[in-house]
Amino acid sequence: PGPSYAIDTACSSSMFALQQAVNAMRTGQCDAAIVGGVNLCLKPTCSLQFHRLNMLSPSGMCKAFDASGDGYVRSEAAMVIYLQKSSAAKRVYATVLNAKTNTDGNKVQGITFPSGEMQKKLIKEVYDEIGLRPSDVAYVEAHGTGTKVRMLMEV
Repeated sequence: PGPSYAIDTACSSSMFALQQAVNAMRTGQCDAAIVGGVNLCLKPTCSLQFHRLNMLSPSGMCKAFDASGDGYVRSEAAMVIYLQKSSAAKRVYATVLNAKTNTDGNKVQGITFPSGEMQKKLIKEVYDEIGLRPSDVAYVEAHGTGTKVRMLMEV
């Protein structure tokens, strides 16, 4: 028993689902969780809208963190992870120290323009909550869309 959600927060859906699962386990709502994420390109109108917003790469290549990055390429994917409290696990493969999201809400530029200040605030909160410094982290999974506005914020 435990919570069950269907979450749609665009690019952050799987991260938000992970955050909800970690919080549910920490608060005792469940001892384990299955977290899944799926992206299917079922509506051609969605691709057309992304094209009109200049989000898609005209070259057909996503060049994350590259000066020649001109957008991203849509694709389909699915993933599932199983989380369990380490005290009940037969083998621990990894430990989730923290999972957290935020939003910068509605703004003049639109939802596709991230707020560097809000991202900085979130990263600081994540590190502060687990007592780590950025220099303690060996690996970071970036959003990496290859769009110029997002690359500037992520780097």
